[in-house]
Amino acid sequence: MATVNIVLLIACLNIANLILARAEGRAREVAVRTALGASRAQLVVRFMAESALLATAGGALGVVVAFGGLDGLLSLGARNLPRADTIAINAPSSCSRASW
Repeated sequence: MATVNIVLLIACLNIANLILARAEGRAREVAVRTALGASRAQLVVRFMAESALLATAGGALGVVVAFGGLDGLLSLGARNLPRADTIAINAPSSCSRASW
């Protein structure tokens, strides 16, 4: 579990570094938009909408890759593993329809 958390931490740090590099590269764009009359609120809304779209697309892609990876893993012979029939991707109980 500690190894998984360390890998997740490294991935988060890499993404944060990419976001910082992208923000630095967009400094000129922000300056131009501000000079043309865009308010801070307009800039924040624009960048938040862009981030939400990217996060949604990334999450959807992650779910697709998880299901594909699980199918691939099971087709490669993982059915010989103990309790292989219980391997599944489940939604958290707070998100399931039964709790609504």
